[in-house]
Amino acid sequence: MSTPVLAIDDDRTVLHLIEQGLASLNIPIITAMTSEEGLRLIEQERPDVLLLDIMLPGASGLEVSNRCGDSIVSSPVIFITSDRCDTAKPWLGGYDYVLKPLIFPSLKTLVAARSRRDD
Repeated sequence: MSTPVLAIDDDRTVLHLIEQGLASLNIPIITAMTSEEGLRLIEQERPDVLLLDIMLPGASGLEVSNRCGDSIVSSPVIFITSDRCDTAKPWLGGYDYVLKPLIFPSLKTLVAARSRRDD
């Protein structure tokens, strides 16, 4: 079984939708509602894929990504953003992103393609 997908979003409904929307992939999904909890789980779980909301209270998703540095070098990050956050897209560099409201066929394709490790 693969290492879990970790979803970090401060909206419990979004996390629930992610769990339900990705259930058919049959891969473990763990969630966090705060940047602090997310950083702890990144270190502990070393997820294959990180779904990271950009707009988190406290540390933003971009700050979380920067703070965990080497901990996620091998973990693809898929940022979750809204239309109001379009200006953040250039900062994401080579990272993938999905827009809210989430479109699950697209998200499932991104997660499935990135949750397979060659090791």
